[in-house]
Amino acid sequence: MMTAGRVTNLYDLMDAAYDAREISQMSERLGHVPIIDVNPRRDKDLKEERDREARALSIGHSFQGNAGSACSGHADWASAFQRRYD
Repeated sequence: MMTAGRVTNLYDLMDAAYDAREISQMSERLGHVPIIDVNPRRDKDLKEERDREARALSIGHSFQGNAGSACSGHADWASAFQRRYD
């Protein structure tokens, strides 16, 4: 790996397709910080939460486009997003 010798890699950024414990563990063994989007797979609650977030986001955007500024739709999405990452 020529690139690995010239670059200091601190993070591994991956989409949800790479959300597997083995991949995160390998990243950590290499001394990297894995940043991997969550893949809900068979977790029904997580799928429902992501659907609610997506709906709230689209509502926030429609309010913002119609009213000129974000209103309750955006606030609902922001609070759901914040709860997820607290």
